[in-house]
Amino acid sequence: MFETERLILRRFIESDFEDFFEMENSEVVMQFTGPGRAQTRSESLKRFNERFLPNTASLDVLGFFAVEHKGLRKVIGFLMIYDKVDESPELGFMINQSFWGQGYTSEFCKCICQHIKESGAIKKLKACVEPINIASMKVIERLGFTKVGERQITKGDKEVNLYDYELIFGN
Repeated sequence: MFETERLILRRFIESDFEDFFEMENSEVVMQFTGPGRAQTRSESLKRFNERFLPNTASLDVLGFFAVEHKGLRKVIGFLMIYDKVDESPELGFMINQSFWGQGYTSEFCKCICQHIKESGAIKKLKACVEPINIASMKVIERLGFTKVGERQITKGDKEVNLYDYELIFGN
């Protein structure tokens, strides 16, 4: 578990599902995610149970974290450090639209990156962002990530551009 002034980053628990679904059921929130569209309750429940609820991470900074607002006792987002086989881990995040523009994403991402730096557990962290997702690009760049490339992926039935970023945790 990690804390900031306003937030708690912790592992997901079953009772987090309704807050999770509130985010995943939004077209606006989900447009830049892997699925690229709002999820139905059954799709979201499947993703939650299979990917977000289990914690099999080998390091305390890897895996999926619920981002809980301390004052509201509500999950307002999530952060993931996805451990990719034979590659550096990848940072990903999502936040409920009601909490956009209030600095929460920068706050929780800065918290986890600071912990990674202090622990020395990870030497390089990756991130990828669609160029039209300006807010996420700003968060990534403020954290010190450097753009290292561009590529195209297929998401649903369309081709999408991605910018690849990395953050090196130096000695």
